[in-house]
Amino acid sequence: MDDNASEGQQASRSTLPGFILPALVAGFALVLGTLTGAVIVYVAKPAEVVEKEVPRELTAQELDAACQPKVDEVTASLNQANDKVMGLVTEMRTKEARVAELEAEMVRRGKHGAELKKELEAAKAELVVVKQQLKDAIDEKERLVVKLKKKEVELEVSKEETREAREDALARRWEAFVNQSQLDICERGNRKKMGKCRDAVQLTLNADRKARFGHCIRSGQEQPSIAEAEKKVTSLPRFAEYLDQENKILKDWYIMLCDPSLPEASTFAAAPADPLVEEPAVPGGTEEAPEVPVLEDIDLPQ
Repeated sequence: MDDNASEGQQASRSTLPGFILPALVAGFALVLGTLTGAVIVYVAKPAEVVEKEVPRELTAQELDAACQPKVDEVTASLNQANDKVMGLVTEMRTKEARVAELEAEMVRRGKHGAELKKELEAAKAELVVVKQQLKDAIDEKERLVVKLKKKEVELEVSKEETREAREDALARRWEAFVNQSQLDICERGNRKKMGKCRDAVQLTLNADRKARFGHCIRSGQEQPSIAEAEKKVTSLPRFAEYLDQENKILKDWYIMLCDPSLPEASTFAAAPADPLVEEPAVPGGTEEAPEVPVLEDIDLPQ
């Protein structure tokens, strides 16, 4: 009796582990398989290419429109100062003529001319005030002339910096184009074969093709591209050329360029060597800058 009970307990204990162990093994295998699959998918997944949009290059006219207000503001102030100077010159000439007229009248009247003394003194006092106002106006105008010249220098510097930024952007586009061409042409192979292929692409995309690539961008045409010609193709599209038909790696691959006869966008001239020597030009036209009156014969206050 006791022997039978002992055998039943041993059977119960041996049945429980036998049921759980396969389930645990199956669960562990499932988890391990899932993790392994995820790792394989992550490793095999191609790197995501993030394309950055390159802003369109501004034309010379667009840059002028963006920067010119800085110069126009000073030019408007300079024109106002010029009008003020010319108005004061006219007023001064009028008062000088009145003083001369009163002095002549006093001489003509002789001893009876003393009654004009107060009027003459008042006219001379007014002339002194106008001369001081004229001197201040001329000083202000000369200050604005210097300020305008400095603004024009700053504008030229901004344009030069913009030119440099555009060239930097163009260099980055060329580098991206070369890299993409290597990816398109060198799709398969071992490390040695891939390296040889990439070197061949780098070599065929030489300085001449880089210059022609730059012309396409600067002239506002479509960016050049790389493509593989079909076996039955007997002629390429216009402005296209094979990379190197003598090279087995590059055979049948061609570069699609652009019309070389189209003009490139106008570029800005370099800033003058000494911009403070020349008079500034009035923006938006061919008129000369307002002229400072020649007042060497005027006895202005010191």
